[in-house]
Amino acid sequence: MKTSKLILYTFLFLFIQSCAIKKNVTHTKIFTYIKLNKEYGQIRLGDNFEKHINKISIIRPSVIFLKEEVFGGSETIQLIFDDNNKIKEMIFVYNKTQLLQNKVQSYITDLGNPIIKNGKAIWNDGITQFEISKIKFHNEMRLKSSLRRLD
Repeated sequence: MKTSKLILYTFLFLFIQSCAIKKNVTHTKIFTYIKLNKEYGQIRLGDNFEKHINKISIIRPSVIFLKEEVFGGSETIQLIFDDNNKIKEMIFVYNKTQLLQNKVQSYITDLGNPIIKNGKAIWNDGITQFEISKIKFHNEMRLKSSLRRLD
């Protein structure tokens, strides 16, 4: 009887402790692609650079943006590639009329509540991370979001 009570108390202690710990992983699977304007289809994390060559503008060898006519909804979309020329991150900068709270709210229905850390709203499913924050862009405060693979 004492052994079963000890096991029960241990289980309850571990269960309560795990509920109290704030985890850095959200439970909803995060999207890994964005839809582009009609004729361009979509672009996905992990896609090869060559697959999207007609959609990009190269500013400098290490700074690559999607052409403006390819997308809507943000002012710029920067693509970051890994050593194998696969897209590992997409960075979005929104026009100055976008508000942080409104942008975060627009994703809660699909992704659930984010983890708020250092002024950033973060969704992380253990494979992909999506975050929204504020940045200074051309001497103005703007919203930025980032979609990236965690591998």
